[in-house]
This record gives sequence, structure tokens and C-alpha cells, in this order.
Amino acid sequence: MVYQDVIRPRKDVRTYRVNFLLWNACDYFTRLTDSFLPLQEFVNTPDHSTVVKKYRHPEGGSVLFRPIGLQILTEIIAELVEKYPLSKCFKMISKLPTDLTQTPYNGVIWHPTQKKMIIKDKTLVKNLLLYMLNHFSGDVDKLREDYAKAIGSEMEAVELPKKSVVTYILFLTTFPTPYSQLIFRAAKRLQIL
Repeated sequence: MVYQDVIRPRKDVRTYRVNFLLWNACDYFTRLTDSFLPLQEFVNTPDHSTVVKKYRHPEGGSVLFRPIGLQILTEIIAELVEKYPLSKCFKMISKLPTDLTQTPYNGVIWHPTQKKMIIKDKTLVKNLLLYMLNHFSGDVDKLREDYAKAIGSEMEAVELPKKSVVTYILFLTTFPTPYSQLIFRAAKRLQIL
């Protein structure tokens, strides 16, 4: 090996690294697209602008068609992948709400009267979504307080978003109890999973 190769790796090493990163990025976006029907619609249509207008408009639309939404989902996947296989992570996030006019987005990262995104509270939305997935590790009272402040309500009047049923079922399959298989089979039969 020549000293120059340490400072500037040979072309074949750089090409391998770029190809590896490209493959991972393509795999990530393929899995993300497979997890959400609006993204499938976008990918499978020749007229992308019509689909974008359908899901990104002055009334809100889908968080999937906003850069901040993709960033939040990516950060959530990055946290979940430390505990679950990637396929299970995508199954979990596919059950999250995506409409900006719904909880937890409305009033937090989506301003319904001004019809614009509020970037400063993206961490709060990420934490609320993690809470909904039963994977929020912080102080729940502080989360509720921050949520109340963001939507302009008193803390006593605010409830955190409902947790996902799918999360409980996936949790039970990861950490089995005597009833885990029964619950898992019932969820499959009801097409929850």
C-alpha cells in the first residue's frame, strides 16, 4: 500500500463504498414506499405532480410529502432499528397517522389557520410518535406538558395520542407472555397485522 492510498483511497474502494451506500439508500426508500399507499401511488404513476398536489396542499395533506415528515420518520426508524429488525420497524411506522390535520401533527408541526409548517417542534412530534409506538423513553409528564404548550391548551385538558394496537402486539411477539400467541393469531385474523 502506498501512503497516497491512505489519504485518498483507491478508486475501487471508493466505488465499493458509494455502491454500498447507494444500495442502502435504495433499500430504505423502497421499504418506506412499500409501507405507505400514498408513496406507492407516487412511485407507480407517470404524473408525479398530480399525486404531490393530492397529498401536499394548503389544507395540509400528508406528512410523507413534507421534508420534515420524512426526516421525522427516518429518525424514528433509526431508533427502532436498535431493538427490532428493519422489516418490523417499517411495519410499525406504517400504522402511524400521516394526515397533517390529525394528532400529533395538527398544531404542533402543522398550523391549521396559517396553513404552514412549524419546524421548531419536530422533536416533539417525533417523541409523540415514539410514544404512540410505545417506545418513548423520556418523561411522559414532560411530553404531555410540551404537547399542551404546543397546541395552546392547559396540561390538565390534554391527553397524549393513543398508542398503536399493533405496537402492543409486536411487543408481545418480541417479549412473549403466555397469551402472546393467542393475541398474535387474533390480530392476524382481524387483519390488524
